[in-house]
Amino acid sequence: MRTVSTLIALVAFHAPSVYGAGEGIHEANDAFGIFLISMSRVTDAVLSPDSPSGMFSSMLFFVIAVYYLGKEVLLWANGVVQLDALLTAVLMVTMVAAVLESYDYLTSLAFETFDDIAASIQLQMLGTEDSFAAIGYIEAYLDHVSIMDAHWLDGIKKIFAVMIATALIVVLGALAFLADAWAVWGYVLAKLLGWLFIPFIMIKPLSGLFDRWLSFFVGFLFYGLVVRINLAMIATMFSMHAGVSLDQAEFGPVPITWDGIFSNLVGALALLLIAILALISSGKFANQLASSVVATGGAAQAIRGVAVAGGKMI
Repeated sequence: MRTVSTLIALVAFHAPSVYGAGEGIHEANDAFGIFLISMSRVTDAVLSPDSPSGMFSSMLFFVIAVYYLGKEVLLWANGVVQLDALLTAVLMVTMVAAVLESYDYLTSLAFETFDDIAASIQLQMLGTEDSFAAIGYIEAYLDHVSIMDAHWLDGIKKIFAVMIATALIVVLGALAFLADAWAVWGYVLAKLLGWLFIPFIMIKPLSGLFDRWLSFFVGFLFYGLVVRINLAMIATMFSMHAGVSLDQAEFGPVPITWDGIFSNLVGALALLLIAILALISSGKFANQLASSVVATGGAAQAIRGVAVAGGKMI
């Protein structure tokens, strides 16, 4: 019986590894990095006070602030509210203006904080803080997998198992890149839109817009954290399976053998499924964390509460 290396060999070809997507994903990583550099310039331009969006933000804040303060002044002048309510309004406008002024700094600080947390955890697991170390190792591992001892006459059961393994390897390689890229994409998207919702904190019926944006923003921060830790765990799992240390840049084929009861192949399938499910579940877990931190109405109400307390103190 003839021995073949991969599923491709089973259907008429011969190749040293199951797939060559590692190089393609590496190129996608490079292209995405170039895209992020260009988006960084776009973000700076959008948040610039002299840009059309910056001027629109200032105009929106001015209109809402005038409406909010004017309403409170009229209520105070007619004796409907006390002076502390007017002072609360002044403090609210001041706080919202401060948040808008420091928006770029605050959002960048939040991202860097979550990135530092992920880096510190990854450092203990992989020995490096490089954000691309885990995905790079996973790509290298998957690109060196070979399904060995596959015979033409082993039957449909083995061919089907090899087909599943090949499909899972391709899916995992793509999913690892997509999950890592999606976390950064979501952060950039949230940052580009956030300034639009901040002024609505001053209008109680519309303050939910800010809360929903904040939940969206924090959700992607948690998503990036969860994905990066999951990738580090997957890299650690694969390093144990391949017997190749995480700091080893080059390694040979990682054989997944068929030993008659295909226990090695089934074990590999289980590892691949665990890795895929871990990445897929990252979004749901991140949303649960974000929703527990940013309850609906909570953030805007907290800012309003600080303004009320300050107004009474004055």
